[in-house]
Amino acid sequence: RLEESRREIENQIWSDQYLGVSSTAASTAPRPPSRPRTPQTWHTYMTMEKGPSKLKLKKKLKIVFSKVIRKVGKCQRCGSTKMLECSHIRSKKVHPYLEFVTDNALCLCHRCHIYWYHKEPLEAADWVRQTFPNQMIELERLMMQEGRGELPKGSIYRYQELLGKYEEMLIE
Repeated sequence: RLEESRREIENQIWSDQYLGVSSTAASTAPRPPSRPRTPQTWHTYMTMEKGPSKLKLKKKLKIVFSKVIRKVGKCQRCGSTKMLECSHIRSKKVHPYLEFVTDNALCLCHRCHIYWYHKEPLEAADWVRQTFPNQMIELERLMMQEGRGELPKGSIYRYQELLGKYEEMLIE
């Protein structure tokens, strides 16, 4: 009797939330897939091979993207070849769609990146506009697309696509 009551309540909740039908129709409605209840099937369910998570893909993409940008081989401001870093022209936080766009990145040494680019942002912005005018035009175009919602969101498929593209660039 208790099992029947529980099943009726589950059917009612399932039908109201997902199907929008009454509880009488819900008894014939398909049930949502549930996790296996026996230990053998539970172990199989939990140890199934899954693809990389979105966070792991993004982390790997950040590393590969940074390597691609640093492949320039020298600081684009002072010419130093030591402690090179990937610096974003437009903030990753403010413009997340532009995080993995090569036009939004510069190869700077640690000193230029931290002690000049971040400490003197107005001077740095003027320098970027003068030194890389075509890159800035492309970046402005992308920012307009971002504002209109035309750029693809950061999905796991987009990350996989970009990762493949940038890994190929590293091999070349």
